[in-house]
Formats: sequence, structure tokens, C-alpha cells
Amino acid sequence: MSVWFSAGYAISAAAGEVTAGMASRMSNFTTVLLLASPAALLVAVVAALVRPGNVSVAGIVWGTVAGIVGGAALPVAYRALARGPIGVVASVIACTSTVALGVAGIVTDGPPPLVVWAGMALSVIAIVLFAERPRKASKAETADPTSELRSAVSMAIIAGLGFAGFTFLMSIAQRDDNGPWSLVAARTAVLAVAVSLPFITGPVTRPTWKVSATSLSAGVLDVTGNLLLLAALATTPLITVAIIGATSPGIAALGAALLLRERLNRYQILGLILAAGGAALAAGA
Repeated sequence: MSVWFSAGYAISAAAGEVTAGMASRMSNFTTVLLLASPAALLVAVVAALVRPGNVSVAGIVWGTVAGIVGGAALPVAYRALARGPIGVVASVIACTSTVALGVAGIVTDGPPPLVVWAGMALSVIAIVLFAERPRKASKAETADPTSELRSAVSMAIIAGLGFAGFTFLMSIAQRDDNGPWSLVAARTAVLAVAVSLPFITGPVTRPTWKVSATSLSAGVLDVTGNLLLLAALATTPLITVAIIGATSPGIAALGAALLLRERLNRYQILGLILAAGGAALAAGA
């Protein structure tokens, strides 16, 4: 069952990235985050009320710290998704996060079995293949100069490190708190970061109904991924969660292909196969 939680986390993360990218292209990333964050917090509170689990001060503190780190990474990720091809940006975020979490998992849990090493190698190769630019991008993407793509990739690396930090800190929070209240603390911190953004980035734009609906969906998908992540971390080693989560860019690439007409090339298709193989190896360990 823990493997399915990890797989669900990967799917939700990918769907959230695609949806957030769509919303950020229709509006500015600050507006998207201000709409997505309250929706995510509401879902987290409902989950905590339905299944409260054990609540501890340590879990709340670590959850809050995780939320600050993740909250700082979200606007960077949203801006990167708005600037560059979603398939490429999602791949860079996942690659950075997978490698960082893999290292953290080795440090905290010790070296994994050989089969997990093989799964991690396949996952990293797959993510590199995912990062191959689609054969045909949308008009907004083809108009972007090279410097815009480099900027998006740089921001994606920063966001990936932030998301890895969020996952690692939430894994610590779950040692003392096996319920969603640590996630409520984290999402509250994310909301606090979102509310402070207009003072840094300037006034937000008035959202249309389409932007609002897409942003709210991004928030719900994001926190759904968080809840599945908590369930996976409860019974699964951190490095295994990271490897299975590395399938998310392939799912994001498929979503971008369907919704934004970002066509997959042969390298990305091969990446999908390798990512599935890496996840299968990690799941079977």
C-alpha cells in the first residue's frame, strides 16, 4: 500500500505542476499562490479533523519550518513554470529534488540495497531525457529567448532544492506526529509566505474565473500530494519515495502534451519507460 501512496504522490505532484503552470501563464504567480494556498490549507484542516492522529509540539514546529521552506520554493516554481516549457521545468525540479532527497536518505537511513541504487540511476537518466525540449512548443514558449529558458531552469533548480527540503523536514515531523496536523502547520506557513509576497513583488492582478478555478485546483492537487506523501513517509524509506516521485516529470510531460500541445520526443518517451522501470525497482526493494 505504501508504494501506491508514493505513486499517488507523484501523480498529484505532476498534476499540480501542470495546473499551476497553466494558471501562472494566465496571471502572475503571486495571484495564483494567493488563491491556491487557502484552498490547500482548507483541505489539510479537513483531513486533520477526519483523521487527527497524534499531535506533538515537535511535529508542529517541524511542519512549520517545512512550510516556510516549501512556501519560499512555491513562488519560484510557479514563476519557472510560467517562463519555460512545463515538461522541461518539471523535469529539472524533479531531478534536483530526487538527487537531494536521495543523498538525504542515504545519510539518514544508510546505503540502500543494490536494486534501489539501480532504480535511482534509471530515474536520474530518465529525468535528463525528460528535459529534452519538446519538438513543438506553444507560441509563448517559442517566443522565449534562450536567456528566459536558462532563467527558468535556474529557478527550477532552486525550487527543487526547496521541495526536497520540505519533504525532508516533513519526514522529521512525522517521527513524532503521524497525523495531518503537522501538514496543517506547514500549509499555514505557506499561506503566510503567500500573503507577504505582494509586499515584495508588488500588487496582484484581479483574477478571472478561469484563473481562480485553475489556481484553486492547483492548491487542492498540491495538498493532496502532500497528504499522500505523509502516508508514504510513514512506512517507506525516504530514498524510495524520492525515486518513485521521480516519475512525476513524465506525468507532467504527458499532461503538458495533452493540455498545452507540448509534444513528446523520442527521448522523453524513453524517459517514461526508464522512470517506470526505476520506480518498479524501488518499489520491489
